Amino acid sequence: DEEVRTALQPLVVEYRTWIEKRRADIEPLQGSRRETAQSLLRSAELAAGRIERGIEVLATDPEALDAFRVANRSVARALRTRLEVEKPAWRAFQLAFILLNLPGLADPADPHRDTVDLLFFPTGGGKTEAYLGLAAFAMVLRRLRRRDETGRLGAGVSVIMRYTLRLLTLDQLSRAAGLVCALELERAENSSRYGAWPFEIGLWVGKAATPNVLGRKGDNRQDSARAKVINFKKDAARYPSPIPLEDCPWCGTRLGPDSFALLPDSDHPTELRIVCLNFECDFSGDRALPVVAVDDPVYRRLPAFLVATVDKFAALPWMGPSGALLGGVDRADASGFYGASEPGSGSKLSE
Repeated sequence: DEEVRTALQPLVVEYRTWIEKRRADIEPLQGSRRETAQSLLRSAELAAGRIERGIEVLATDPEALDAFRVANRSVARALRTRLEVEKPAWRAFQLAFILLNLPGLADPADPHRDTVDLLFFPTGGGKTEAYLGLAAFAMVLRRLRRRDETGRLGAGVSVIMRYTLRLLTLDQLSRAAGLVCALELERAENSSRYGAWPFEIGLWVGKAATPNVLGRKGDNRQDSARAKVINFKKDAARYPSPIPLEDCPWCGTRLGPDSFALLPDSDHPTELRIVCLNFECDFSGDRALPVVAVDDPVYRRLPAFLVATVDKFAALPWMGPSGALLGGVDRADASGFYGASEPGSGSKLSE
């Protein structure tokens, strides 16, 4: 606990020193300008208190500290592997943003649990890594707080990244997928602590970008995963990749026709498996990339990190299985989870 305070408390001290200096700067201001400046400083003081509370959570809650450590390792591991950053380090605003939000995530009774914070920073400044770090903390903490023998109670959707524009969603996918790859490696190294169920990222954005159904032999659907995989394997120069990931999100190797497999067979698939073609990559051979990109398996697997567009949410009331994404499940088996729309499948989830 003292190591945590020693390492992080200077951030609060320096921030409060900066706030006091700004207080002196606003003395000459008059009227509405002075009122605005005073309001901003009050908000800054509140933020400083929340950051300090975040440090205290890490110093007093072992599970929160564990999740924070894993989040740090995972973001750093992803940056070193994917972008070849030799010594990843947080910028002050990134670390402040994470600490600011830790109490609300770790404590259901925290008064700021319902507060939405806007992370406002220039393009290329590191906003994505900041919120991915916070997302990693949330996903790992859930595993630690909801541990059971099956490893399923801590599974399920923890983070939803929602965009209005499909293009923006797909642009963010590879970076978020890289983090999930790092988390999955961390989990596999200590599955007894972080759960037997894998960390996965799901893409839920509509059939123009990803297949909505797996398909089967004889259905004649050209928008199914089956049709897209078969066409891509037949002529990769003519047909697009079945999913909007061109490169392996972990090592950057180009994905090709052999990266995609329909399991258990192409006639009646239940899974679209994606692997890297680089045999030195952690996600090649028998270990598939933790990416779920077809609606049917998304509802079954309930990936911890869900990338979605707003148009898919508009369809929630009309698609029974989609309720599983928001917690509507009560049964599970080795292949996934089941809700009211699929009676009779799986065994009861016990607390």
